[in-house]
Amino acid sequence: MKTTYVLSVIVCGLLFASCASIPMYSEHVYSIDFRKYSEQGFIITPTDNINREYTSLADIEMVFTFGYTEKKIVTRRGFSQSEVKDDLYIDKNTLRSKKPRGDNWFTPTPEYVLDQFVQYAKSIGADAIVNFKSIKIESYPGSVTLSGFAIKILD
Repeated sequence: MKTTYVLSVIVCGLLFASCASIPMYSEHVYSIDFRKYSEQGFIITPTDNINREYTSLADIEMVFTFGYTEKKIVTRRGFSQSEVKDDLYIDKNTLRSKKPRGDNWFTPTPEYVLDQFVQYAKSIGADAIVNFKSIKIESYPGSVTLSGFAIKILD
């Protein structure tokens, strides 16, 4: 009886140990290239030291949440619904829930989010962004937030 208990504990321990996640070494570089805008005379800086006279225009924050470009899901019966609910959908082949991915799943690139941000700033008359910040959130579904203070340089 005692031997069976000890063997059960060892087997359970081995089973659970094999399911544990092992942290793997990795390196990630997240970079947003400002050179394109610098060449156009549009200034983007993480500081507020511009050392020029300017007019304040707006404090801008843009959030880009990764996801479907069309909000459709497939139900168990194969019918489409108009919204994604709980970030899951039912795979009609396996009838199991899974996180959505596919042809219309959109994960914006750093270039895309910066282009959208700068276009908006220029649309309100800005020729510079100070206090620029970028925050990437890795949790599902993921998002990128850009923020900064839009200004118009006077000289």
